[in-house]
Amino acid sequence: MVNHYTANKRLRSDDAYTPNGKAGFRPDYASIVYSKILKSIYPDTPVVLGGIEASLRRFVHYDYWSDKLMQPILLESGADMLLYGMGEKALRELLKHLNNNIPFQSIKNIPQTAFIIGAAEDIPQYYGEKIELFSYENCLKDKLNYARNFRIIEEESNCVSDKLILQRVGDKQLFVNPPFPVMTEKEIDESFDLPYTRLPHPKYFKKGPIPAYEMIKFSINMHRGCFGGCSFCTISAHQGKLVSSRSEKSI
Repeated sequence: MVNHYTANKRLRSDDAYTPNGKAGFRPDYASIVYSKILKSIYPDTPVVLGGIEASLRRFVHYDYWSDKLMQPILLESGADMLLYGMGEKALRELLKHLNNNIPFQSIKNIPQTAFIIGAAEDIPQYYGEKIELFSYENCLKDKLNYARNFRIIEEESNCVSDKLILQRVGDKQLFVNPPFPVMTEKEIDESFDLPYTRLPHPKYFKKGPIPAYEMIKFSINMHRGCFGGCSFCTISAHQGKLVSSRSEKSI
C-alpha cells in the first residue's frame, strides 16, 4: 500500500518493485487478494501467510488507507495460519511437524504463529497465562478499547513472554502464540549462510531493471531488530526491539 500511494493517499505513478518502475502490476492489499485466489482454486490446501503486511495485520488493526478498523488478516484473507515477525524458526518447526505427518489443522503449539478457531472452541494450554484483548466489536464501539489493545500488543511483542493472546471477532477467535526467543549470533549466522541468490526472480531478468533492487543490491545486513520504536517505521514492530547481530566473520 505504501508502494502504491503517497502519505496523502494519492496514487503513485511508478512502482519501485516492478521492472522499469512500471505501476499497476499488483493489487491493493496483495496478501489478502492473493490468498483469496489461492483458496478459491485450492480450497483444501492450507495457505500460510508471512511477511510484513501479514505480521502487522495479525490482530484487529486500524487501516490508514480505508480509515477504518479491519479484522485480523487471517479472517480477511481466508488463510489458515500466520507466521509473524522474522519467521525462520516458526517456519522450520512447521515443516518439521508436517514432515512427521502431523495433520496441518492440528498444529496449534508452534511459537510465533497465529490461527483462527471458533469462539466457543478451546485448545490445550501450551503456554503461560492467556491475555484476552477487547473484541473487534468492542473496538468499533470505543476507540479507547482499541488503544488499550495496542498497548498490550506492543508490550507483549517486545519482551520475553510466554503469554497466549486471543481476540474475538464475531463467532471466531484469533489465537496468537508467544514469539520465539531472539536469535543467537550463531543462529543468525547460520541463517545468512544459506544459499540465497539475493537476486530478483529469474522471470524478471530480461524485463528491465527493478529500481528497489538497484538501490539495495550492495547492501549488507548486520543485524535485525531496533530499540527505537519510531512511529514512522515498522522495523521494531516486525523484527522486534531486541537486537540480534551477525558475527564480524559472517558480515
